[in-house]
Formats: sequence, structure tokens, C-alpha cells
Amino acid sequence: SRAEECLEIVSLTDQRNSWCRELSRGQTQRLVLAKTLLPSPKVMILDEPASGLDPLSRRELRLSLQAIAREGATVFVSSHILSELAEMCSSLCVMNQGQILASGTATEVRNQLGRAERQITVTVLGPRDKIASWLARQHGVLEVTKSEQHDQRVILRFAGGDHEQAALLSGILEQGVAVKSFEEKGASFEEILVKIAEDNRRQEESPHET
Repeated sequence: SRAEECLEIVSLTDQRNSWCRELSRGQTQRLVLAKTLLPSPKVMILDEPASGLDPLSRRELRLSLQAIAREGATVFVSSHILSELAEMCSSLCVMNQGQILASGTATEVRNQLGRAERQITVTVLGPRDKIASWLARQHGVLEVTKSEQHDQRVILRFAGGDHEQAALLSGILEQGVAVKSFEEKGASFEEILVKIAEDNRRQEESPHET
């Protein structure tokens, strides 16, 4: 039956004979999805479907939504959990104060927001002071710090592109420095959202020029 198909899509087949009051919050959310699927909708709009769910329930909900999409439905999800949306959705749209800031794949959205800033950790063999000073003068390097926990590690805030990053590594090697590791960490979607919110707050709090 269609009801059985919908329960299978949201992974609730084993709970088919359970009372609603016996279900967890995550299972209840998925039961609502199953009910919504009964008429085989082409479009679904969900507002914060993972709100209040524990990590396991959020994962189960995400898998259910992906299964629904594979069935041919278009699923719109409104959420502030951007990292989860990046894993779940084929296309993202970031809005701020009613304005669309960026849309596309996760990578495209990150690039459109202009938040390509990343952290690069360079671990060298030998003294790091000379290479730290050289790095501070390079294009795209916003800040250089020396790790307090590791006396051979230099941490950069870097805003250049992929070609500039490759050139940076080549330049380090040309300085005659033995590099043990060169690790990149991009900003998470939460960090991007927080930065946008902080920028908005500063603009609202700053006095207007007359």
C-alpha cells in the first residue's frame, strides 16, 4: 500500500504498529513526513525540520529527506543549520534580512559570499621565525601567528585563491625551508553566517553619518 511505501521511505516500517505517543521526537518528525508523502506531492516546503532533534535523529531525518528527493519530489528546507544543509542539499540559497546573498552548490555559495578566507597551518623542521616573517609579507596573508603548543608550527589567515595558495607553498620551499606539513582548513558555513551577522550588528550599532 502507499502507506507502507511512505513508512519505508522514512525508515519507520518497524514502528508501523506503534502508538504515536510511543515514538521519539525524531520518529514523530519522520511520521509527519510520511503522512505528507501519501498524496505523492511534487513539491515539499519544510521549515526548520531538524529543530530540537538530537544528532542521531537529525541524521535519520536527513536520510529520509534525501530518499524523498530520490523519489522525484522537490524539497525546500529552511534552516539555520548550514553545515547540515550543505551535506543534504544539492542547491543552497543564503538569505540575510530578506536579501539573497548567494545561491548554488555549497562550493559556489562559499565563493559567492566572498568568504574564501581559510586557515593554513605550516609545520616546518627547524627554526620558524624567518619563514614566519617572510609569510607575513606575502600576498593574501592576513595574519601570521606562531602556535604556542607547537614550536615548529606557523598558522596563517589566508584570503588568496587556489593559485595563490600553490604559489605560497612553492615560495616557502624556495626559501630553503623543510616543510613537514601544509594543512588547509576552510571556514565552516556556521562561521560564515556568524561573520555576516556580526557585520550586520556593527552596521546597526555604528552611528549614521549626517
